[in-house]
Amino acid sequence: MNPELPLLRIGLPMVIATGVIQVLAQLTLAQAVELLPLPPQSRYPKFFMLTHSVVAVTDHRLVGALESAVGMMMFGWSTALLVSVVQRTDRHPRP
Repeated sequence: MNPELPLLRIGLPMVIATGVIQVLAQLTLAQAVELLPLPPQSRYPKFFMLTHSVVAVTDHRLVGALESAVGMMMFGWSTALLVSVVQRTDRHPRP
């Protein structure tokens, strides 16, 4: 029996589950965007959208900073995990 087969049985459902979660999240986001109000009519709609998307409500500024920090931590964690997997894979001799 191929020693990689059990790993494939674990990895493939994880990849499929990740894809399903991504699709569900995108569908939910698409529906949420439809519910959001449109920006008011303006002579400068691009300027309005730029300033509207940059400025956070005062109560949400701390949450935004924390989300940014957690996102950077998750990026670093994912990168470290990927490097570890690649290093572990390269240690095994190839037939």
